[in-house]
Amino acid sequence: MEQVKDYDQLTPEEITRRKEEMIRYFKGEMDFLTAQKEYQQVVTELEELRARHVRAQIMIANALAPEPEAEGPQVPVTPQTEGKIAPAHERKLKNVKQTV
Repeated sequence: MEQVKDYDQLTPEEITRRKEEMIRYFKGEMDFLTAQKEYQQVVTELEELRARHVRAQIMIANALAPEPEAEGPQVPVTPQTEGKIAPAHERKLKNVKQTV
């Protein structure tokens, strides 16, 4: 392309010629842009399908997984063990001296 002159200095014939050049350029690019748009749409559809597939696998895995165990070991409470089972950790109270 030739060097761009100041827009005020262009003659009406030059403006018309440049408009025609621009129209030819953009029409020539339409094939490429249309192909790129179709490609992007296909890629997006594939990513959505993969996400749905992963989501379905997670749902199946969660459905087949065993129930989570409660914290700490489970000891059945019987009349012999009742009151004798120590908690996993005992809470210690802080000793505070009172000054009066």
